[in-house]
Amino acid sequence: MRLFDESAPARSRAVTRLSLGASPAVLGAMLALQPQVAQAQAFQGTETVILGNVSRITSGNTDIFTVNALQNTINWTPTDTGPGPAPINFLPTGANAIFTAGPGTNGANYTVLNRIIAADQTRAIAFSGNVTAGPDGRIWFYAPGGLLLNAGSQFDVGGLLLTANDPVGAAAGQPYLSATNQFQLRAAGGSTAGVTINASATITSDSYMIAVAPRFAINGTATIGPGASAALVAAEDVSFTLNGGLFDITTNVGTTAGGISSVGGSITGPGGLGGQGIYSRIYAMAVPRNNAMTLLIAGGSQLGFAVANAADVDGNAVVLSGGYDIVGSPFGQGTTQFGALPVAGSNADAIVR
Repeated sequence: MRLFDESAPARSRAVTRLSLGASPAVLGAMLALQPQVAQAQAFQGTETVILGNVSRITSGNTDIFTVNALQNTINWTPTDTGPGPAPINFLPTGANAIFTAGPGTNGANYTVLNRIIAADQTRAIAFSGNVTAGPDGRIWFYAPGGLLLNAGSQFDVGGLLLTANDPVGAAAGQPYLSATNQFQLRAAGGSTAGVTINASATITSDSYMIAVAPRFAINGTATIGPGASAALVAAEDVSFTLNGGLFDITTNVGTTAGGISSVGGSITGPGGLGGQGIYSRIYAMAVPRNNAMTLLIAGGSQLGFAVANAADVDGNAVVLSGGYDIVGSPFGQGTTQFGALPVAGSNADAIVR
């Protein structure tokens, strides 16, 4: 493992930005000219908007979502209604889901929560295609049976949340994200669902990248923007406060999944500048209860920021926690990053190989 990686690969988003700058009508016309594959839409399911204002245009294997509210929730019913244990192929290979801002957002950052509720809620939801949004688009995905990003899937968004823990308030169509960027994620009691990102899956996020579930396995490649942060959390009930690149993460209920939550891939970015109040963090946290869990940072994984900024310890830090809450401290080292005491009942180890 390398805690401080070399400069992240250059990112090319020119084509994406050109497309996202076009109107939905123009995008629809452009897409009608593209070669199509068998499936009639990108997301394999039926949507119901229960909060906010989101419209969907489908052309072949591409969905365009136009967002006209700052906080939105879409309930999805997958087309595949069969029993498990196989994951549901919700976004097939070659399919594209594009989120773009409409005039209703007035140029501000917006959030779209996609709640994907399968008939058999133990089934994971799999993504093999592409999800795209501009830098203003924070795209969230929740499924009670967990999420799977297959090899070849690509997420290029303004912010990304992947979770098997339902954002509190969302199921009732209520706001789930406060004006001060606080939210709570709660799984069903005893859930062992996970977020799995397979090798050769890629994530690019201008701001945050967050994965929360009773267990996780991160083997893909994630790149976050300057002054952005990533958080990986294994717990059953978690509260977050986002303050730029500094996160407060409080565990309300630990996970009973046991075993190992691991990072074998890479999370990198250009980093922050502590002297300018720009902070980047990579948080990895496991809080078990009843059953022991190991937070494993595997050999060959890469967690860290560009070499040019890596010496700025306050601006750039990797924070590993086995059983402790996280405190969004501007200091990049020392115990100020953690709660004073371990979470009650926790039994965790953090191992770096």
